[in-house]
Amino acid sequence: MAFNRKITFIISMLLALAILQAGCTLASSSSMDAANDALLHGDYQKAIAAYDEIIAKQTDNATAYINRGKAYFNLGDYARAITDLDKAIELDPEHAEAYSIRGYSYSKLEDYPLAVADLSKAIELEPEKADYYNTRGTAYIDLGDLPKAIADFDKAIELQPDYAPAFYNRASAYSTGGMQEIALEDLDQAIQLDPGMLQAYSLRASIYTNMDQKDKAIADYQKILEMSDDPTWQAYARQNLELLGAK
Repeated sequence: MAFNRKITFIISMLLALAILQAGCTLASSSSMDAANDALLHGDYQKAIAAYDEIIAKQTDNATAYINRGKAYFNLGDYARAITDLDKAIELDPEHAEAYSIRGYSYSKLEDYPLAVADLSKAIELEPEKADYYNTRGTAYIDLGDLPKAIADFDKAIELQPDYAPAFYNRASAYSTGGMQEIALEDLDQAIQLDPGMLQAYSLRASIYTNMDQKDKAIADYQKILEMSDDPTWQAYARQNLELLGAK
């Protein structure tokens, strides 16, 4: 009987421990859900504070470091984003997204060789992600390697044919290389896929101006005025319309 009581006591203790661990897991999951929700809705400071609490209790939580890095990235604090992503990669060296966000951060800091290296690693780990090729392509543009940039945009479009940013960025590469007609074709496609892409109207207007097709340039700048109430875009469009002699 004494032996049975010992067994019963041990089982009770194990059950209590399991319940305690489950409670901690649920609490941890709830904290992560709240942090992720803040990140998703653009409340980056709240997200960072929530991830701070999670990381204080779980120093090996790679996901928390990645997501806090995303929040810092969206706040424009690229150095802190990189610090968090360094830690995430140390904890999980096969996490493609960590390399990709660190690559984006390096690109924002104009460290394009490191950006290319990280995005290449992300592509190695997840070769079917169009966004990784697109972002690496923009880094290649900044490095002056237009053939590699165009090849990356080609691949991004192959993987995701409705990916408007890749068409826009390929147009930028073509335009930089003096291939204006092909650039216009890509810009038309980008605008068809994303009619609100102001950058595409802006680049197309610039190309039309250089090709002495002022009526088309004016139409694009007027479209920007119609679509955006942002003071910067408004001033930009009005200035160019004035230069083109638009009434």
